[in-house]
This record gives sequence, structure tokens and C-alpha cells, in this order.
Amino acid sequence: MIIIYLHFDGGSTEEEHDIAHIASSIVARLLAGFFLFLTAALHLKRMDHL
Repeated sequence: MIIIYLHFDGGSTEEEHDIAHIASSIVARLLAGFFLFLTAALHLKRMDHL
């Protein structure tokens, strides 16, 4: 679970909730991409040593 602290000035609670979901979705995808790249890079490096 990813927790993102955001500060909102005004707006409804529902809008804040929606924005928080969008932000966490973006961060989750970025982290998934990073770990996928890292895993692939480590796998390729390991294959070079075989």
C-alpha cells in the first residue's frame, strides 16, 4: 500500500479522495516500471556471468 501525503486547499472530500487515488496510481506504476527495469537489468547481468 502506498500512502501519499497531499495538502488540499478547499474542495470536497470526494475530490480529494479521487486526486489521492490518481496520485497513488501514478506512483505505483512508476515504481512497478522501476522494479521491472531493475529486475531485467540484474537478470541480464547474471546471464553475462554464465
